[in-house]
Amino acid sequence: MIRTDSRKIMPKDTFIALDGISSNGSEYIEDAVCRGASRVVCRPGISVSSETEVIYTDDTRAYLEDILVRED
Repeated sequence: MIRTDSRKIMPKDTFIALDGISSNGSEYIEDAVCRGASRVVCRPGISVSSETEVIYTDDTRAYLEDILVRED
């Protein structure tokens, strides 16, 4: 499952760290990893302190939109 809310992460989910108006998704990466995320999608330069797979992209929102279009 793909999720953008770290509080809803279940084991093996993918967490996409979206930039928001009042917060930055990268602030919640460690929470997502602790909850069992197997993959994290975030901007380059962000460190993830685990063996979780990390996909770096300059635009996490566009990455999510691309995934949603392909699954449609």
